[in-house]
Amino acid sequence: MGKNADRSVRLCYLDESETTDDSFYTFGALMCSPAQAVNVEEEINELGDQLHSRYSTVLPSQSEFHAVEIFHGKGHWRQIAMADRFDLFSDIVQVIKRQKLIFVTRTIDENLYRARYGTRAFPLHQQTMGYILEEVEKQMRKNYSDERALIFADEHHSANDSRANLRAARGKALKGKISVALDHIFDTAYFGPSDHSRLLQAVDVCTYFYQKGRFSAPMNNAWARSQVEHICSEVDSLLEYEYVWPKQ
Repeated sequence: MGKNADRSVRLCYLDESETTDDSFYTFGALMCSPAQAVNVEEEINELGDQLHSRYSTVLPSQSEFHAVEIFHGKGHWRQIAMADRFDLFSDIVQVIKRQKLIFVTRTIDENLYRARYGTRAFPLHQQTMGYILEEVEKQMRKNYSDERALIFADEHHSANDSRANLRAARGKALKGKISVALDHIFDTAYFGPSDHSRLLQAVDVCTYFYQKGRFSAPMNNAWARSQVEHICSEVDSLLEYEYVWPKQ
């Protein structure tokens, strides 16, 4: 067997969030060990079972926890009390905190990006995913230099382009896209349906509330605003690194 046969793997789950006015585009990443991932999945499944037992006539078993649908009460979430929806968000973040996952974000100011690059601009999803992969690499070098990272992301039509960028950056930086060689990221990026992954749902919730706390206007309703601010504060406590392009 090779000298690195026992090298550990760090799992990295990515998702994006965009403000409703198309001003800021954020990619978040949750980084964890396989054991942490299993624990998060089991605990979030338990949250789902508890909520289903209370709302069994309206909430399907194993429902996806998709932040924007839950927050705005879309579909069957319309029949779930808003207080219970906020509690669910808070409980998911507490699971992530308890398991000590690392959360990092990279954001693009869309107006400045379009103003600077115009028609030469790379697609936002592709560009921002390049930035978050760059940050994952930096975190690996800093905290897990003897490990390798495996990337999972929500399904997207540009998946092939993102995989190609990752492959090209494995040996060198990519001008305008990724500033460091992705030496600690191996294999490829796996894009899958978030409704079958509690970890993708977890990073979706974190990224959504990170964006809400940084770039969205406060809610008018005082009670709802306090709930959102609390969840945003809890997400901030997970945050290992954030960066908004261009630097503010």
